[in-house]
Amino acid sequence: MIVKAKVSTIEGGKYRLDINGVQSLPISPLSHVGPFKADFERKEIITLPLEVGENVLAFFFGGGYSSGFIIGLTGGALLWR
Repeated sequence: MIVKAKVSTIEGGKYRLDINGVQSLPISPLSHVGPFKADFERKEIITLPLEVGENVLAFFFGGGYSSGFIIGLTGGALLWR
């Protein structure tokens, strides 16, 4: 199932999510999922890690929020930092 969630804690590169008040087990992003920052002087895009409080989309195998991946960003997280 795909759910909207909020990053609640970060533990060694894995993220616990808050899904309507229920905490997931730590999960990883499927690939780089996070905001970007543009460095116009160097002409490069810098990828940034997710932070606590950011809104994400997550895919979980079945119920229980124990096994899954972060697959995207939602809301204000789409803005550049």
